[in-house]
Amino acid sequence: APTIVGKSSLNPILFRGVGMVADPDNPLVL
Repeated sequence: APTIVGKSSLNPILFRGVGMVADPDNPLVL
């Protein structure tokens, strides 16, 4: 998920909770 990965660099705190849940393919979920 390049979109989530790219945005996670800008908003690490936001995507720590939202991005991980929103994108099950995100390696950060594991």
